[in-house]
Amino acid sequence: MNDISQYHLKYLKLAIPDLESYVLSPTIFWPLPSASSSINEPGMDQMTLGGVILSLKVITAFSLPEAMTFSDIINDIRERWRSNWAKKAAREFAQRVHNWEHTIQELTRQSAGRLNVYRGQVRNRVILELLKDEIPPEKPAELGALVSLDSTLRNLFVPGEFLWDTPLQSVFPQPRFWFLYLTSIPSK
Repeated sequence: MNDISQYHLKYLKLAIPDLESYVLSPTIFWPLPSASSSINEPGMDQMTLGGVILSLKVITAFSLPEAMTFSDIINDIRERWRSNWAKKAAREFAQRVHNWEHTIQELTRQSAGRLNVYRGQVRNRVILELLKDEIPPEKPAELGALVSLDSTLRNLFVPGEFLWDTPLQSVFPQPRFWFLYLTSIPSK
């Protein structure tokens, strides 16, 4: 088990007990008690549906024994509270598109160190991709905004090596997760 899988396993251990209450609440970002002292990773101190889904994918990639149990619990809650789950996913999706727009604007203004900034922010784009499977069939208007932001992103980088730990490629394959396979545009 490496650091990244440990972070995501800790996150799920903190999130799963509150998941049903969270799904039934109006809150998009649910504070995880003791997360800030036990998980020293940005974005891991609050539960979101996207964060839960991402963490499950990560621990699945590392074949952690808890993956199947957590998957069963998550799927059970998703099915029991389908409408709440979909509405919460759509609200989170809208918020994350808004945040992603700010990231793309920052990347557009910056050239030096752009790839490093991108590496630190791409987690949000991954979660957006995962949430697309969770939102209601009547896709939100933000989906069109995401397509436009992706077009801008493709102009800022070129295809490259996988940005995350190699074992994660199995659960984040190209072409669906193309934005995890980018590098800086070579200097002319």
